[in-house]
Amino acid sequence: PVTGHERKVVPDFILNLPDNQKIIIDCKVSLKNFEEFANAKDKESRGKFLKKHIESVKTHIDELSSKDYLKIYSLQSFQYIVLFMPFDSCYLAVLEKEQESILDECFKKKILLAGPISIMGLISTAASIKSQQQQISKVGLIIEKAQGIFDKYSILKDSLKTAINSHKTHTKALEEVVHSTYGSNQGLEYKIKNLKDVGRLNTRKLAESDENDKKLDFIQDPEEKKVVNYKK
Repeated sequence: PVTGHERKVVPDFILNLPDNQKIIIDCKVSLKNFEEFANAKDKESRGKFLKKHIESVKTHIDELSSKDYLKIYSLQSFQYIVLFMPFDSCYLAVLEKEQESILDECFKKKILLAGPISIMGLISTAASIKSQQQQISKVGLIIEKAQGIFDKYSILKDSLKTAINSHKTHTKALEEVVHSTYGSNQGLEYKIKNLKDVGRLNTRKLAESDENDKKLDFIQDPEEKKVVNYKK
């Protein structure tokens, strides 16, 4: 809703499109100037009245820009106001004479010129903008989610590599303990058995160890060129 001074600024049409999208349309044309141009009998008169018609259109562009419809109606998706001329000949006569300067002025002031033929294509284009924006938004969301998954995976991978390296370090340390106790002929168990035999000690029997008890496995990191999964 608008209040105060803004209440006086009302466009001719507010076209409601899906997804709460709006297009503001104002019908602005000086039919008197164009009628005089269309009915002129000689080239000089036609040139004079065409110039008046073009000046009138420029004035309407300035007036339409000053109304600030974009701000008043909070237009977010379609950032242009349509200046509609009821006859295509009114619209085309302006573009034929001063297309570059008129369109440049309209672009700066966020105004689109339209006639009966071009208005439907313009509306269709405006409606598609919202759909494209939604698609772009979805693509952006997908990229954001994918980036989040990648970041999480990167953290997990770093943690796994750290755990593998830690496991290797502890496994090597454990291997040294096994080797120094019962994993070799010079280990502590060998010396204890010799001491038992020499002293004929009546002690608890030691559990027998086979080769598998002496072997410890490493976890393999598939990204390392050197295989770390080996057995001594």
